[in-house]
Amino acid sequence: MVSYPTSAGADISCRFRLLRAIAPLAGSAEYELLEDSSGSSAIWIKSVEQPEAAFQLIDAGGCIPGFCIEPDAAACESIGLSGHADARIMLLVEPSPTGMRVNFSCPLILNPKTGLATQVQATASPQWQPPTLREPAHLRSRSRSRWQASLAFMA
Repeated sequence: MVSYPTSAGADISCRFRLLRAIAPLAGSAEYELLEDSSGSSAIWIKSVEQPEAAFQLIDAGGCIPGFCIEPDAAACESIGLSGHADARIMLLVEPSPTGMRVNFSCPLILNPKTGLATQVQATASPQWQPPTLREPAHLRSRSRSRWQASLAFMA
């Protein structure tokens, strides 16, 4: 277990494992995968060679309703998977001027058994549409900018 500081200043206890990217991500081939051991969806990867190269991720399946990526057979084979059903698919969360954005176009595909990972270029599925987001009734009288900032990661 390691302690990893959050942007709010609190430390989160994380379990970690080494990932090896088959094609270097941001100039590095080895990353630590850090996950919040309390069961929240907080995930980070941090370069072993360049610790300043760190990225926040979310699990695609558990966080985005109706969102599904099926990597092609070549991407799965490149990391030792026989098919996409065994892959763990994660999306990069990027800072933006209005908050956070999820990068749907370049998911990280992980073989959970071996720790091998690759990043692929996703093609849009005609069946998937981003969820329609509406302001909850209990927030209508509050600051609209706070509500919009909390949804910026979905843009």
